[in-house]
Amino acid sequence: MPSPTRKTKRCPSTPTTVIQPRRRRRCCSRAVSPAVTPHAATTFNFADDDRAPLLFISGGSDHILPPVVQEHNYKKCAKHSSAIAAHTVFPGRDHFTCGAPGWEAVADFALDWALAPVAGELAP
Repeated sequence: MPSPTRKTKRCPSTPTTVIQPRRRRRCCSRAVSPAVTPHAATTFNFADDDRAPLLFISGGSDHILPPVVQEHNYKKCAKHSSAIAAHTVFPGRDHFTCGAPGWEAVADFALDWALAPVAGELAP
């Protein structure tokens, strides 16, 4: 009889039973814990002076990634890097900005900023 940590699976082409080990689940993802995997593709170097200009866009009613988190990330970039970083908050908008009515105003703001990036806290 197979051990409890193994799963018995019958292979249709052969009359014998094939034992395959169960996959173990990770306790946390790499995106959630960059300290565990410091060189993962999901990590971000706040002190990178060679990166492209970065605009943090927040929705004032976003509960998934609140404006205070975006503001913290913006300030950390501005403090540790000479590359351009900016932050703006769109009042009344939530996390689903791209699919909500009025998304064009946010897209236009981002495009205008990308064509002439300016550092700092910006008004929409």
